[in-house]
Amino acid sequence: MKTNRRIIKWNLNQGHVRRAEFLGIEPQEGRKIQYFTAGVNQIKALLEEKFLDPEESQNSAPFAKEFYAFLQDHPVFLAHGYVVNHPRKDYQVAIEGLEGESFSSEDADEFSLTENEAYSWWD
Repeated sequence: MKTNRRIIKWNLNQGHVRRAEFLGIEPQEGRKIQYFTAGVNQIKALLEEKFLDPEESQNSAPFAKEFYAFLQDHPVFLAHGYVVNHPRKDYQVAIEGLEGESFSSEDADEFSLTENEAYSWWD
């Protein structure tokens, strides 16, 4: 269980067009939420350019820096999550879980592992 949640958001990079380029999604404005999957290099770029706060976590999911560390060690996996677009005040990149060929996740709210797919999600 996490106890060190941040109350004040990082000063996130507001360049939504560049953020969309990193994630391979169409840049959009408006109250839309867009879903993505991203590999280790995409997450690294989002962190380096301050589109993603390393101390941010979605609900009870691990912190972004923990997902990144895992992806560095296991680059065959992908992070999945969503972006919140302008003009919403909660503009952000949120990582919700991982996808890949095989892994375990004891405390995830949803978890499936089949011969061809692995999926986790923390609510």
